Amino acid sequence: MEARTQAALRHIENFPGAKVATVAREFGVTRDRLRCRLQGRPPKIGQRARNTRLSQPEEKTLCRYIDRLDNVNLAVRVEFVTDAANCILRERSGQSGAPTVGLNWTSRFLKRHGYFKKRQKKLHAERQVSEDITRVNEYRYFQRLQQVVEDNGIPAEDIWNMDETGFRIGVGKDQLIVTKRKRAHYFGIPENRESATAIEAISANGEVVPAFLILAGQMHMASCYSTHTYWLLKRRDQPGVAPAF
Repeated sequence: MEARTQAALRHIENFPGAKVATVAREFGVTRDRLRCRLQGRPPKIGQRARNTRLSQPEEKTLCRYIDRLDNVNLAVRVEFVTDAANCILRERSGQSGAPTVGLNWTSRFLKRHGYFKKRQKKLHAERQVSEDITRVNEYRYFQRLQQVVEDNGIPAEDIWNMDETGFRIGVGKDQLIVTKRKRAHYFGIPENRESATAIEAISANGEVVPAFLILAGQMHMASCYSTHTYWLLKRRDQPGVAPAF
C-alpha cells in the first residue's frame, strides 16, 4: 500500500493537472489517503504512537538503566521494568493518583526496543566465576593447566573431573530476566545452606566413579555401610577407601 501511494504521489508531481480521485483509482489507493499525503501528513508506519505512557526521552532513559544493570549482571526481571515505568509516571505527575502502564505495556516495550526474555539459572558463586569465558581466556587457564601437567608428569589416571548438583534449602528457582545478550545467564547462590549433593566423576583416561549422594548429618544408619557394594559411606580407616572420599 505504501509503495502504491508513493507511486501515485510521484505521478501527481509529474502531472500536476491530474485529478486526485482518478490517480487514486488508477494506483489502487484510497482518495483520502492520497489527499492527506498531498497535504503533508506523514505515514503512520514508523511513527511513534500518540497514546504512549512514556515519552521518547523517558523510554530511552529506561533502556539505558536496563542496559547498565544488565552489563553488571544484575538480574532485570519483567516486573522490575513495569515498576520502573510506573515510578517515572509517579514522578512526572506528582500526585497520588498517578497513571500506571497497562497489562501489555511491558511486553510491547521490550519488543519495541529489541529486548527479549531469557531464563536465568542458579549457579554456585565460585562456579559462576570459573565459567566466565572472559576470565578463562584472560588468565589462560587451560594453557597453564597443561603446563603444570607436563612439568610435574601427572598421568591421565590422576586427573579427574567432578560434577555435582545440590538439592539445597532456601535457594530461589530459575527466573526470567530481561536482556539483549544472547549468552547464558546465571546468578550466584548463597553457600550457607544445608544440602544433599549428588556427585559423579570421570578421569582423563576414562575411568568412571559411580554417581553417589552426600547427605548432611551427624548420625548415619548402620545399613548404609554394608547394604550395597557401591555405597561410599565407609569409615576413612577402612581398606580400599580413597582419601578423596
